Amino acid sequence: MDFHVIEAVEPAQAPLELQEENQVEAVEPAQAPLELQEENQVAEIEVGVAAPEVEAPEKSGEMALSVKGRFFACPTGWVRYKNSCYLYVSTGKSWSSAAAHCDSLGATLASVKNVFDYSFLQDLTRRAGSTVAWMGGFYFQGWRWVDQSLFNYNYWNSQNSVSSYPCIYLNARVEADEAAQAPLELQEENQVAEIEVGVAAPGVEGPEKSGEAALSVEGRFFACPTGWVRYKNSCYLYVSAGRSWSSAAAYCTSLGASLSSVHNVFDYSFLQDLTRRSGGSVAWMGGIYFQGWRWMDQSTFNYNFWSTQHTVSRYQCVHVNTRAGWSNNNCAIAWPSICMTRSC
Repeated sequence: MDFHVIEAVEPAQAPLELQEENQVEAVEPAQAPLELQEENQVAEIEVGVAAPEVEAPEKSGEMALSVKGRFFACPTGWVRYKNSCYLYVSTGKSWSSAAAHCDSLGATLASVKNVFDYSFLQDLTRRAGSTVAWMGGFYFQGWRWVDQSLFNYNYWNSQNSVSSYPCIYLNARVEADEAAQAPLELQEENQVAEIEVGVAAPGVEGPEKSGEAALSVEGRFFACPTGWVRYKNSCYLYVSAGRSWSSAAAYCTSLGASLSSVHNVFDYSFLQDLTRRSGGSVAWMGGIYFQGWRWMDQSTFNYNFWSTQHTVSRYQCVHVNTRAGWSNNNCAIAWPSICMTRSC
C-alpha cells in the first residue's frame, strides 16, 4: 500500500578562447527554485500492500481487505483512496522542504495517473480549507514524479517556463478538466504527500550510476538520466567532444544544464575523478573572468583552488586539471567539458 502526502503549496580555470576539446558536463537534477517561500502541502503514502480501488475516501484507521487478501489501515490523520493513504500537510513549505518532510514520514509528494486521482487531491485540499498544494512533479530533462512512477498523464491548466518554474502544484479552484501546473518560484504552500511503505532513499555523498533515484542532501528526489552521474544533489555529464569554452557552455545549456561550478575540495575532487574515469586529463568548468571570477550558473565564487593563474586579459576560462588544482586558459581551445544540473 502506498502513502502519499500533499503539502500545501554552484577547478581549473581556462580562458574563453581555448580550442574545442572534450568536455565534462555536470547536471543537477530537479527543478524548483530553492528560495520558494513555505506554504501548505499534501502527502500521499502507498502502504506496500495493495488495496481495492475505492473511488470515495475512507476515514483513517478503517481496516480494508487488499486485492491480495491482506489487511491494512491508514494511520490516524491520513485518508485512504484506492490503494494509498494520503495526508494533507497545512504547514507552508518550499517544494524541496515539502519533499523532505514527506520522506521523513516514509512517503513521497503525491503523483497523479488520471483525472480521478487529481479530483481526489483537489477535494482533499478543499476539505482542508485551502486552494493550492505541492504535488510530486518536477522538471529535469522532461517532467518526472518523485516516486519514479511514469509521467503519462497531463492535465495542465497553465504551463510556465520550465527554466524558472520546474515544480508542480495542484489548484483546487480549477475544475478537474482544467488541471493546473505550478511555477518554481511559488511561495511556500501546502502539500500532499504520498508514501510507498518500505521505499525510502537515504542521502548519498558518493556518485551513483545514472538512472538511480535517491533523496538529495536537501531532501529532494530525482533520477539522473542515462549517461549522467549523480553526486550530492546534482547530475554530471562528461562530454568528451572537444569544444571551446563558449561552445561547451552553449551545449550544456541545450541540455538544461550549465558548465560545472565548485564550492569545496570535495566537489573539485569529484570532477577530477570523473575526468580521469572518462579517460581525460583536462575539462572545461563553468568559471569565467568578467570584472572578477564568476561561475556560469551564477552561484557564488567563494572557493579558490588554483594550481596556476595566468593573466586574465588573455586567459579568462577555468578548466579542471586531474593532476593539480584548476587553472585558467585560452577560451578558444577545444577541450572536453563537464555539465551539471540541479534538482528542485
